[in-house]
Amino acid sequence: MGYFTLLILLFSIPQINNLWARKLAKKQPSAAQQPFKILTYNVRNFDLYNWSNNNDSRTEIFNTLKSANPDVICFQEFYSQPNSDWDNIARLKSKLGLPYYYFTRELVLKEGRQWGIATFSKYPIIAYDEFIQNEEISKHGNYPSKAIYTDIALPNDTIRLINTHLASIYLNQDDYTTIEKLSEQEKISYERSKPIISKLLKAYRKRGRQVQQLNEFLTTQDQSYPLIIAGDFNDLPTSYAYNSLSKHFNDAFLKTSWGAGATYNGLIPALRIDFMLVDKQLDITAAEIINLNISDHLPLLVTLDLNK
Repeated sequence: MGYFTLLILLFSIPQINNLWARKLAKKQPSAAQQPFKILTYNVRNFDLYNWSNNNDSRTEIFNTLKSANPDVICFQEFYSQPNSDWDNIARLKSKLGLPYYYFTRELVLKEGRQWGIATFSKYPIIAYDEFIQNEEISKHGNYPSKAIYTDIALPNDTIRLINTHLASIYLNQDDYTTIEKLSEQEKISYERSKPIISKLLKAYRKRGRQVQQLNEFLTTQDQSYPLIIAGDFNDLPTSYAYNSLSKHFNDAFLKTSWGAGATYNGLIPALRIDFMLVDKQLDITAAEIINLNISDHLPLLVTLDLNK
């Protein structure tokens, strides 16, 4: 039995390594360093419906983004309404100095209200497209895209940045109540837990198919530029989605940081489900998870050194 346990531990070491970053020493910036900062953030529509019960939530989000001063931001669950107080596109361009953007509008409703995935940049976006269309039609009659790419022209190079939002589990309030009871060690009937298990399996399979499409994109498209994949994977570092996508990249958080790196700010703590996977030819100098408790995700800010 002891040998069997040892074998299990040995086979699980790679997954343990994915769960806990072990870089104790911070890289010291060189005099020649040219820092380039990318931030990925599932912003949950800038707290459009005030889930946080904080009337200043959107202002706090923008203040935090301004303080972080990223060169590029990848948003998931992005929302904007033109010519209104909720014109987040105009605000990002004017207040944060991010004039270039690509926004795939998954949903457009009356008065121009728009939801989707968006990438904003201080540098020109010279090419872009959307891919990985959701396989199920939404209640609004469309097939939302779950990934976009942008080719960004930097002063001395061009990078290709993929911004993705893989399939969510779509838990409802009853599901969260059940999970809460489980966390309090209450007994839950199989019938009560069955809907959650079903949703988990459905989302896991859907993410698997989306990752296959993403990998197909990586192998069939011209990838002559250094590549970065960022976004909300809705899955753990032990998952098929993460392991399939990360095998040819450096995980920015694992490469430079220490700890579990939790990015999920919901009921289940300590989950890292937002990632930035960086081309191995690029030098990662820092990765920081910003403590901003407004969305159900935390922003991940990664710094690269473009001189290397």
